[in-house]
Amino acid sequence: MTATPALVGGFTPIGRPLPEELARPLAANAQVGKGQFVTVDSNGRGALNDGTVPNLVCIGQGDISELSDSSATAGAAFARVSQRWFYGNAMGTSTDAFTDSDIGVPFYIKDENTLGKLSNLSGSNRSLGGLVFGIKTQDGTPYAWTGVVAWLMARATLLTDNEAGLWQKVVDAAAGTATAESIIPRKAIHGLVTAIIITPAAALTADATNNATLTVRKRDGAGGAAVSLGTLVTDVAGGNWVAFTPKSFTLSVVAGALNLLETDVLTIEITKGGTGVAVPISAVRVAQKAI
Repeated sequence: MTATPALVGGFTPIGRPLPEELARPLAANAQVGKGQFVTVDSNGRGALNDGTVPNLVCIGQGDISELSDSSATAGAAFARVSQRWFYGNAMGTSTDAFTDSDIGVPFYIKDENTLGKLSNLSGSNRSLGGLVFGIKTQDGTPYAWTGVVAWLMARATLLTDNEAGLWQKVVDAAAGTATAESIIPRKAIHGLVTAIIITPAAALTADATNNATLTVRKRDGAGGAAVSLGTLVTDVAGGNWVAFTPKSFTLSVVAGALNLLETDVLTIEITKGGTGVAVPISAVRVAQKAI
């Protein structure tokens, strides 16, 4: 990519596009502290989210240094919540942690004080919180944005990160017979292939010699040559298949191969090695990030 650094003389940031805070009534006996994540129930009443209640709307974080008021009567007490960018909250560890390359990545509420990268962990199903924009070097905490609009943007990000191929039923020929290249339906969206997943309806035993190779390709829709996006071989290295358990293809490492245009056509083909093996009825999906 070639670009030339310059000063855009007419560029002028304008004000604040969103309200910095909201005041919301609280659920009965709920209380909110500074920097703690608040979600709302079906009546629009806020409460802290401990990371075990999914599918709630995050309206922000406690915005004042004191604890909010609290009342045994639902809706009688209010909390002031921030919808701003922030840092300083802890994050999860290991696979639940963010890195500096996580720009515009959704976060989930691990607990009322903590961000997590995973939607669920150790049996806890979480609510979406907003977006992360890398790590603050000085303290190692994520830069993030929370609030209703950030929550909506995070939902949209999750959807656009998983566009492209629909689930396509795959029915193989006999063990020693190849299955010709066929079409995988997809939405006409520009983007990048991030995963190819197959879910079989029955088990399959891997074999070093007598196996099948599944190849997903893209074609330009104008008669051009096919380009491999990913392969999956039912050999020992590929491992056994377990019924109703998703299995991932190995994606191409060729530069540009995983880029998709609106006009590209996706296909799948099955070839056989040795005396072959019949691939069980399966569903295959090509996941694409819309960018």
